[in-house]
Amino acid sequence: MREAVFQYTSKDLTHYAAKIKSRGLKACAAQRRSDVTTRLIKKRGIKARDVTSALATDHNSTSLEYTLDTAETTIFASNGSCVLTPEGESGLYYVAGKYIRSDLVDEQVGVPIHYDFQILDVETCEPVVGKYFKIFNCNSTSVYSSTTMSGNGNTNDVFILDEIFLRGLQATDDDAIALFDIIFASYYTSRVTHIYTILHMNAAL
Repeated sequence: MREAVFQYTSKDLTHYAAKIKSRGLKACAAQRRSDVTTRLIKKRGIKARDVTSALATDHNSTSLEYTLDTAETTIFASNGSCVLTPEGESGLYYVAGKYIRSDLVDEQVGVPIHYDFQILDVETCEPVVGKYFKIFNCNSTSVYSSTTMSGNGNTNDVFILDEIFLRGLQATDDDAIALFDIIFASYYTSRVTHIYTILHMNAAL
């Protein structure tokens, strides 16, 4: 199925670059990401490194053509796009429903990650507004919440059924944005590190 989809569908949005820029989506994304970065640096207490150690570290990014004069908006406007398949595997540990929220950590220990998703129609480049976007992944010890399926940690731990860590969904806003705070997923047998993303086109509260 994947081959059939890719045969008739563009793999990214580069063909809409001019339209994305003209609609102001690129500028809005750059400003939003800059603001979020400032907020997260403050929230996580990240301190500036001393000049000596910073200068002793190789920060070579010539492949990106960045210089000391590169505008902040250019850096934060960079984007990695992918095309969602019309349908596919929802995962062995998929659980229907769950809470509408942006902070999915629930005291789980691990490397914090902030996701900034924007959902665009690959045919029209228009924002996909008001649709529920769900993400979930396992924790740092390879366990998913809300399920006791085989292979998911201690299958006798019924208390995990009441846990909702690292699961959540949000309706995309007027710019088709959905933001989430989560932790970096671990891996398990037959699966490399990954995260599940699902867009529900016809979901309702």
